[in-house]
Amino acid sequence: MLEDAEIMIIPKDDFLVLMSADMQVARQFIKLITHNVLEKEESLLNIAYNSLRKKSSVPVGNNA
Repeated sequence: MLEDAEIMIIPKDDFLVLMSADMQVARQFIKLITHNVLEKEESLLNIAYNSLRKKSSVPVGNNA
C-alpha cells in the first residue's frame, strides 16, 4: 500500500550539524530508521519462511 509522501532535500552538512547539536533529534531519527529496518527484516523473514513452507509442504507420493 502506497502512502502520500513529501520529500525534502537537506544538505549533508546541515543534517550533520543538526544531529550533533540536538541529541533528541538524533535519537528520534535513529529510532525511526531502526524501526523501518526491523519491519523490513521481519517482512523478508516472513517471505522466506512462507516460501520454505510451501516447498516443504509438497505431499509425499507413493514411492512404489
